[in-house]
Amino acid sequence: MDRTHKIKLYPTKQQEQILAGWVGAARFVYNWGLERWTTEYKDYKEGKREKAPNWVPLSREWTQDRPEWAKYIPRSIVAYALKNLNNAFLRVIKKTGGYPKFKKRGHCRESFWLKNEAAHFIDGKRIKLPYKMRMRTAEELRLQGKIQKYSIVHEAGNWFVYASVSMDEPERVLTGSTCGVDVGMKTPAVCSDGTKLVLPEVKLRKLEKARRRQQKAVSRRKKASKRWQKALLRVQKIQVSINNIRCDAIHKFTTSVCKNHDTVVIEDLNLQGLHQVPIKNIRSGMVRSCMSEIRRQLEYKAYYIVIADKWYPSTQLCSNCGSRQKLTLKQRTYHCPHCGLELDRDLNAAINLSHYPGSPG
Repeated sequence: MDRTHKIKLYPTKQQEQILAGWVGAARFVYNWGLERWTTEYKDYKEGKREKAPNWVPLSREWTQDRPEWAKYIPRSIVAYALKNLNNAFLRVIKKTGGYPKFKKRGHCRESFWLKNEAAHFIDGKRIKLPYKMRMRTAEELRLQGKIQKYSIVHEAGNWFVYASVSMDEPERVLTGSTCGVDVGMKTPAVCSDGTKLVLPEVKLRKLEKARRRQQKAVSRRKKASKRWQKALLRVQKIQVSINNIRCDAIHKFTTSVCKNHDTVVIEDLNLQGLHQVPIKNIRSGMVRSCMSEIRRQLEYKAYYIVIADKWYPSTQLCSNCGSRQKLTLKQRTYHCPHCGLELDRDLNAAINLSHYPGSPG
């Protein structure tokens, strides 16, 4: 089992310049590889090449054609940048992702990878990076195990290290219970036992209002000027705060569900199509943005997960008698005309998912 510990870094100004250079190098290598990969894949389709492009030959080409400054960056940054490009094209083949795009400078979140031998924690709250660069950290590494790799991330003006640690999976006490989780519109997620994911919407709305106000300030500045960069940094910091609040609430909900239930049943929702639903039909846009993250966390936290067919009428069925009726998006309470059941729409759907034919329960 691999777990990741996120720790804040406190680099000096000189160290920050070095890290920024490495981030730029990773971006340069990725874009270089994407351009080469596109050309070689076109030649492969036309029969001019015998083998399809791969990141290993690209790595050899980079060693021969790299610019002079690239000789002074860690080799693992180049390897992981090309590996990430290879994974992006694998997602295209599996139809789980779009065609890779060239990376631009100045995004809210930029990063590069280092292998486990290239860095290690020393003296508690310090980490040693390549070229004998020592840097202070906000806390010690709490996870015990073998470190697989490191990711250095620059996010909204701050630096973080993500340490991926391979650990022995702890013994789990099985409860034998099954629950359904319905991802709804009014509430981000509802479990069949009544557990709900509740977001601090008042605080999030204030942050969203502040973000929109700062975004207007960005649009009034001259692009790439110092005032524009400062205004953009304020927008990024607010967005990071919003993301952290959402992620914290979702982690607490999914952890509670997976600890109390062995089997989790979720719907196979078309999230890309759902994002095209007009915002006026949804109480909060923040609810919609959490859907994919809820599913992602449940897929790796649950002991056993069942993906219900997207055509399964969990919302239309009565969880008491099994009768079926159509509901409009505005109807938030399920009224059964046969047995008289009156229940919240999302809770009724979650109970139906817990009784899904493919689940062990």
